[in-house]
Amino acid sequence: MSNNKAIHNPNGGWDVRGGGGRVSVHADTQAGAIDRARQIVRNGGGGEFVASNGGAGRTIVGKNGTIGSVDGKSGGTPSTQNKRAYDVTVEREGRWWVFEIPELDTAGQARNLAEVSDEARGIISAWEHVDIDSVAVSVTVKATEDARTEWQQAEAELAAAQAHANEVKRAVVIKLRRKGLTADDTGRVLGISKQRVFQIEKDKTRAS
Repeated sequence: MSNNKAIHNPNGGWDVRGGGGRVSVHADTQAGAIDRARQIVRNGGGGEFVASNGGAGRTIVGKNGTIGSVDGKSGGTPSTQNKRAYDVTVEREGRWWVFEIPELDTAGQARNLAEVSDEARGIISAWEHVDIDSVAVSVTVKATEDARTEWQQAEAELAAAQAHANEVKRAVVIKLRRKGLTADDTGRVLGISKQRVFQIEKDKTRAS
């Protein structure tokens, strides 16, 4: 029985290793390594392979643990079907974005967030043996709740501060106008156009 493993290389990419840990193939992505491992197993007359994300102490085996459970769906030929969505969770670990696909109990990594979707779709395509164009993913970034909350609070504070500033500016314009200054003179005092003076007088929400 073949015992090939698709294992993350700490220097980048993924290795397909046979018995004794010998590297037989190197690929840039986990999906590519899985695909090559599948080919090696098939050419060797069947068996199983293991994919590991390395360093996390987690081993992932396709479905029931055998290559047959992955390939048997379509007789070895990728199939195109209506798009199916998979949930993907991702978080930062060192220099990589490490993501998980809970439904398949498998994982992968990407250099940046922009690559997560394509990398995940490639892995799903390899595991499920379907055309990548039939796969859609919904990516959720973990451990960013605090950052989002802080950002939203800052946005709210900025909006409140701007609204207050607008009220103060309008009050200044109204005070000068009530002293008998023309719109032109008011604008010259404040460094704005007389058209802007008229606008501020009429619009409470846009004084800036």
